[in-house]
This record gives sequence, C-alpha cells and structure tokens, in this order.
Amino acid sequence: MLKKWLSIYFILVLSWSAVADEAQLQPLSPAGESLQQELLSGVKTLDRRTQLYHYFRAPTDTTNAQQINPYLQVKANRDGWLNYFFGFRMGAFWDPNNHVTEMTASGPGMYFAIDPSASREFGESAVVLSLPAGMKYLSVAKAISIGKRTRELLVKENIISKDQLSSGEKSLNLSRGFSADTLKNFVREENSEFRKLVTEIFNRNKIVLVEYSWKSFLDGFCKTPSQSAFVLIGLQPDPADDTQKASASDVLASMPEEVKNNFFFFSDFEIPDLTGNELHEKDVLGRFRHTLTKIKEKGSHKAKKYIEQNLNDEEVNELAEKTYRCERRY
Repeated sequence: MLKKWLSIYFILVLSWSAVADEAQLQPLSPAGESLQQELLSGVKTLDRRTQLYHYFRAPTDTTNAQQINPYLQVKANRDGWLNYFFGFRMGAFWDPNNHVTEMTASGPGMYFAIDPSASREFGESAVVLSLPAGMKYLSVAKAISIGKRTRELLVKENIISKDQLSSGEKSLNLSRGFSADTLKNFVREENSEFRKLVTEIFNRNKIVLVEYSWKSFLDGFCKTPSQSAFVLIGLQPDPADDTQKASASDVLASMPEEVKNNFFFFSDFEIPDLTGNELHEKDVLGRFRHTLTKIKEKGSHKAKKYIEQNLNDEEVNELAEKTYRCERRY
C-alpha cells in the first residue's frame, strides 16, 4: 500500500501553483469583494522561521508493532511518503468533493502544534516542519467580524442561506464572525458556493495556513506563550490537474517549495539511517519535549529548574527563536 501511495505521488508531481496576475483575475462579486476585505483584517505573516509539529501513528512492521514499517526505514522512501502525506492532507481543503467535518477543529488540512509536546497523544511519530518568515496565514484564533452589509450581500447573491448566519452545530455561524467553526462547516454540501468563494479568496491572497485557538505547553518557556495551533492548506492545485472532478482520495495540493524540503521525521521508533544532523535534531527536540512536559506536570514556577537541567543556553535561544511568537522567559 505504501508503494502504491508513493507511485501516485510521483505520477501526480506536485508543484507550487502560481497565482494569476491581477489583470488576469476575474473580479469578485460585491459579496466576494466585501468578504475579502473583512477577511484580510485577519491575515498575518510569520515574523520568523517557525517550527511546527504534526504527530501521527506511523505504519508499523506487520510482524512487530514495536518497529516502524521497513519501507519507511529508508530515507528516500520516508521523504517521498511524507511528501505524499502532506499533499493528501492539504488537498482535502481544496477538493470540492470532500465533505468530512469529523476531527477537523478548523476545517480540512494538515494540523500542526506550535510545540513538540501539546499534540503528542496523536502518535509516536511527528513531522517537524520549518516554515520561512513571510508566509501568510489567516488567524481565526479570535473570530473575524463579518459586517451586516457583507452578510446581506452573501444572502442576496445566494452564496449562503439565512440559516447559515445563525449559530448551530452545522452552521457557518457568520453572525458571530468568521471562525474555526466556519471553516469546519464550509465543507458541507449545502455550503458549496460559500466554499468556492472562500477558497478563491485564500488562493488570490496566497494564504497557506490557518491559525486557530488551541493548547500549547509553552507556559514557563516563553514569556507570553500563544495558545494556538495551525492548519497547513497550501495553495489550490493547478486547474490543469482537473481537481474539480477528482475524488477526495485523489486530490493532492500543490506543494510550496518552502514546504517540500524543510521538514524531518521525528519518532520514538528507532530509525536506522538518520543523518548526523537529524540525530542532533532528534536529541535536542527530545530534551525540549521532555522539558515542556515536566513544566506542564510540575507547574511553570519550576520552569527555570527543568530548562537548566535539560538544555544549554545556546539551545534555549535557538528553540525560542524558531518557536511561534516566543520570547524566552529564562
């Protein structure tokens, strides 16, 4: 199965999708222009190279569940499989045939924590992704206000129904603003026109990440830690890929070059072919994770003690510098 997935990945070679020149873009409708202007108030850029963490359960050896699948013990295979994994998860955001809302706190995509401890319960292995400064993201950690005029235009143009303005488990909840719930529920079939508009706005503005409110274990390590996480969505696949007709299982999003080669595999499994640099990274991240877990267990008032026990000053500086919006506390 892994070889089949990897074959599909190489057949559907992923490339960073170029956004059309402004002159080539069709103008948005009044509702679209109004929604775009309001969403842009929530668009931010990463102010530093930022490291993120996606935990998952890696395929294991069929004869020994305590070992990773032999196919993934080879670096070339592992990198190819991870690239496919990225593309498949991001592709779900752009695939109009994907209507899954389960396990999606802030819509489809690939979920990342901002520290190596907060999401460890999701698996023994992690993709550690390093994103460059300047990448754009939409923050819905706090709902973005959507004005009355915009809501009325969306209804008038039949992009949404009035029911979608009110609160409810399956609603867009736009009366309360554009939020994580909006992105979770915009994949429902009844919201197809709204989804089409939102993805168009995201693609035009090169928004490749969504920030939403979640937990972090950075209290005590950072002076004012963020309590949030990210969803990586990439950009819309090239129309030449005919994604509008593809099934959810076939859609692979175009991968930004900044994503393709800026990640490494971090696992509790023994990996035989790690490079010297990867072994160093694994060691530092392992101690960083242990430190954050201890601080969470014992309280932030003991943070200094555990930081000094597990990390040297240079490592603390380096980790703080690549942690989302973090200034070291000690």
